[in-house]
Amino acid sequence: MFSSFAALGDLESRSLSRCCDTSTESSSAAKYDELFKGLSVDEAVQKGTVQPGRYLVLDFDFSRTQRSHSMSESAEGLRMEMNRGLEVFREEYPGPNLGKLVYAVQFALRNIHKRGEKDNPLWDVLGIYVLADEYDAYANGCMDPHDPRQWSDAEPALVLKSFWSAVKAGTALTHGIRKVYTTGITPLLLADLFSGANNQQNISFDPRFSTLCGLTRSDVLGALRIVCSNEEELQKHFRELEHYANGYHFCQTQSVDKVFNTQTALSYLDSSTETNSESTTPNYEVPDTSYAFVPKRLPL
Repeated sequence: MFSSFAALGDLESRSLSRCCDTSTESSSAAKYDELFKGLSVDEAVQKGTVQPGRYLVLDFDFSRTQRSHSMSESAEGLRMEMNRGLEVFREEYPGPNLGKLVYAVQFALRNIHKRGEKDNPLWDVLGIYVLADEYDAYANGCMDPHDPRQWSDAEPALVLKSFWSAVKAGTALTHGIRKVYTTGITPLLLADLFSGANNQQNISFDPRFSTLCGLTRSDVLGALRIVCSNEEELQKHFRELEHYANGYHFCQTQSVDKVFNTQTALSYLDSSTETNSESTTPNYEVPDTSYAFVPKRLPL
């Protein structure tokens, strides 16, 4: 078994290298600029504190899976999303399924370093970075409080547990899954899905990431300086946004900068610019629907 994986890894190392070679330096630079130019991560790259190109990214979006009252159909929807993520990954990096894909990457990178191929495009790659967006969306949509069956015994839950078990196994490899980043709103469900995987950390209220899920004061002021013609207009809009969209405090242990609700702030800016160019209505008047889902203040 080990030797067959080793042979597969050697084959994949050549395939992965060819895949990387197909991207010219200029096109890679253009893609980088399109995605990251002007962002904080770009500043970190320019300073040398962050080195790009260290991971092969494998992402899954569980919010797009189709829900059904049938647990079998629900489980099949989950499998389809998992296969979609693997299929997209295979377009860039070959691999037949999650387990073999991780092993293929492991052996490919290990062999490159073993042979000392510093000129190989994969020399600086550390492994796979798994992104799982809204990992609990499926459970939140499928669980029925009136159904006596426990979620943990349902077929979709078993599919998810199997998936995360494979992810956990991949993290044990030196060049396998090196990092996992998940988003969701149900921490207890995450603990259940990982079934004792104690290498996961909830960073939701870590002060270092307190501004991750919103817009900072400087973000909002920077945008308003672009759309406002004078300081008086800017301050008028800023007061509106402070009243309706500010006050989110993502830290439980210390005081941190509050952030603005991103969706509401962007809706406000869109409405303001449209109103300013298409009607005579003052551009600080925003439809009430923009604020319908946002409380004025959140307690600290």
